Amino acid sequence: MTERTFFAQFAYAACRAALLVSLCAAGFAQAADAPKAGQTVETVFPQAEARQAFKPDATWGATGTKNFVGKAYSKGAYRQVAPARGYGAYVYFTPGARTNWHMHPLGQTLLVVDGTGLTQAKNPDGTIGPVVRIQAGDVVICPPGIEHWHGAAPGSSMTHLATSESDPKQPVVWKEPVADAAYRDAAANAVAPQARK
Repeated sequence: MTERTFFAQFAYAACRAALLVSLCAAGFAQAADAPKAGQTVETVFPQAEARQAFKPDATWGATGTKNFVGKAYSKGAYRQVAPARGYGAYVYFTPGARTNWHMHPLGQTLLVVDGTGLTQAKNPDGTIGPVVRIQAGDVVICPPGIEHWHGAAPGSSMTHLATSESDPKQPVVWKEPVADAAYRDAAANAVAPQARK
């Protein structure tokens, strides 16, 4: 690798890191507002940045079938140093693959970096919200304690960077799978994210 290539890659990585920091700050600012729905989805990445393909290689591990339907793979991205609790992981979903319903006691943010997917959440009053179509460039903010699921659309793979906080006293609560019939119905009736304010 030439010195010029190294510095170009370093500059690109620094720009992506700055974007992630600004997205996290925006997420924290939004968290101060009481949620009216189970989760929010906004398009914030510049499309050129979002189109980077993140495909699994030998460094990714299969997620297994205990908490996922279909084939999905994950790779740790970062973990904060204690006492901080933040962590992030890339998750690649093959077409049609998805998580089970689950809840993060400390919330979760998904940054979609490649492909097209679906997500759905329960509203704070317990009603089930709409299925939202997500794509590269979208950020899904799921507040603490909100049950939700997410995965790839039927005809597309999808990769996201999932960020959250870990606390051994408050682990992720995994629930039932999204059945095939419910998933097909969800895919047929998915809506686009609301326009950004």
